Amino acid sequence: MELAVPAHETVVYGRRVSFWALVQNELLKILRRKEILWFGLILLLVFGISFAWTWHTRSSARAEADSGLRYWEVKFEQSIEKTRQEYSREMGEKDLTPEQKAEAEAARDAAVAQIRAEKDRMLGAYREKGVSPATPLSVWWHVDTLWHATFGLLAFFVFAEGVMIQTSEFSDGTVRLLFAQPVSRTRIYFAKTISLLLYLAAALVLAALSLLVSFVFFPGESNAAILWSDRQGNVHVLPYDRALFRLMGTEVLGEIFFVFLGFSVGALLVKTVYAFAFTLLGIFGGKTAQGILFLTTVLLPGASGEKVPEIVRWVFRVSPLTYSGNLGPFLFRDLLSAGSSSLFSGGETVFTSQGGFAVSAGQMSQWGIESPPFLNSLSDAYLQVQVLGNISLWGGVGILLAWTVALWLLGYIAFVRREV
Repeated sequence: MELAVPAHETVVYGRRVSFWALVQNELLKILRRKEILWFGLILLLVFGISFAWTWHTRSSARAEADSGLRYWEVKFEQSIEKTRQEYSREMGEKDLTPEQKAEAEAARDAAVAQIRAEKDRMLGAYREKGVSPATPLSVWWHVDTLWHATFGLLAFFVFAEGVMIQTSEFSDGTVRLLFAQPVSRTRIYFAKTISLLLYLAAALVLAALSLLVSFVFFPGESNAAILWSDRQGNVHVLPYDRALFRLMGTEVLGEIFFVFLGFSVGALLVKTVYAFAFTLLGIFGGKTAQGILFLTTVLLPGASGEKVPEIVRWVFRVSPLTYSGNLGPFLFRDLLSAGSSSLFSGGETVFTSQGGFAVSAGQMSQWGIESPPFLNSLSDAYLQVQVLGNISLWGGVGILLAWTVALWLLGYIAFVRREV
């Protein structure tokens, strides 16, 4: 009497092979590749450099101040002293008449008074809200720095594996042996998918260790925030940790999309070099094409007062490239929904005409105050803000996930119909 084989198992050489054994086999293929060692060494090198730079940044900040507010006070006072020295040097290098000297001194006093007024206004707003400005003295500043240093590199590694997990058998010439096994291609494709997701999960865990490392080695203020003002000048508080976690979430979703983009292209082209080239060309070339299209169909007509056709807006709204690989534009739009630009912008946000705490990039640079690292990740997002319309954040999540599923299905069709 023969025993029935469960649906989730396959018989190979008289042995039952479960689906998870297929997944394990795909994971072992990843771990046995020589590229993994190089990936690990590069990751350690990048993390080591980031850790050393973070240590230096924090040590320099702690040498100047013991709190975020005091750090800003020091920067403002340094800017005032620098302004005085520059005016004094200019006056000393020129043979000025008494009238010209009086005018130069008046200009110097006006410049110093402007900096002091900004100092009182900005620091007063933070004191009133009971929060600290984002500085290298904040633990979230270093979480931000280490996360973006490690996640970006790990994201590329997972993307590379997403391509090679599909193309390696074709490149090595072992695909015939794989397809000759009494295992359906559907099960193999699902096993590759699950193994890739597990690999991505492991990479995310490694990237998330930036939180642990930061809290252990770089403890500091945890109440850092960014202030935003509305049309009426009312100040709103955006906690640094909340903004950072929201951005991290959008980046993870974007990475899932790009991983499956490479995964699907690998199934379609089967040649590793071609798959890499086509995918990277699609990412960077597609973003360039989107930028040109956005300029010619949205910005220029909008500047000239012409109405942009709604179909053009919808092309941008449903295209995954509009989101630059993540949902940053949604986060950026939500940040600006309260009104004007950031009090602590560093030139990384859009300046509006709504008043409030709008500070120019030149002034921030003059004062020597850096912008939070996470704002750099949103520096390109403002180009798409006008196009999003009424699409919510969850609508954007749905669009990205829909494209991810569509790519996965396209790769599945190519995989199961491939002739070898």
